[in-house]
Amino acid sequence: MKSQDNTEFMSIGAFRMVGYGLLIFAIVDWLSILFPVRWLDAAWTFNSVGAIIERVAVPLLALALIFVGDTNLRQRWEKVAVRLLSWGSLAASIVFLLMVPLILVMTLRLNVQNNAQLNNQVSTQINQIQQLEQRVGSASSQDLATLLQNINRQGNAAPNVNSPTALKSQLLTEVEQLRNNVKSQADTVRSTQSTALYKSAAKWSIGAFVSSILFFGLWRYSGWSRRKRRTGLRAANVNG
Repeated sequence: MKSQDNTEFMSIGAFRMVGYGLLIFAIVDWLSILFPVRWLDAAWTFNSVGAIIERVAVPLLALALIFVGDTNLRQRWEKVAVRLLSWGSLAASIVFLLMVPLILVMTLRLNVQNNAQLNNQVSTQINQIQQLEQRVGSASSQDLATLLQNINRQGNAAPNVNSPTALKSQLLTEVEQLRNNVKSQADTVRSTQSTALYKSAAKWSIGAFVSSILFFGLWRYSGWSRRKRRTGLRAANVNG
């Protein structure tokens, strides 16, 4: 019987040791994500919160292992530690719950920033295309004839392009096609970015909410660590 008890106690001690180790790893990992801090950067905040949520399984498992066995075979310092960790679980529950609206706000900000950046790039390209279009439109017949001769000399002449007027029309058509391609590619990039952004936001919001519930459960079921023992005081009152 004693051998079985000793084996059980050794197993509990091993669980707790692994739990403390995992918790230290998780804290170091989270610190490496958060520093240097750039809270004013929406992209950094969004990705950092997401990285923390994706690694939350480790501290959850660590706390569960640390809380194994209630108060049995715990030294005095460890009883203080588990009490702090219990309250820390409640704090983590609140923090992860607050991450949900933070993710939503950062998602909207990033979507606006991405669209603005993409619009600036498209605007720059469209301006360059308009300048090219103006140059082609204002080109003289002599310039177009010279260009056509150079093209024919290089053997790159397109079919049905045998006059400066036809060349000008062909160039304007290609410029218009280039403008349409730029707009089409911008729409594709905008759709891809928005989809990826909202996908990550949904994934991390659900993860933050579930993590909040799990941390709250750890706080609730570790209530034994927050209770002060009054057995000696009660016994003294009974004897008295």
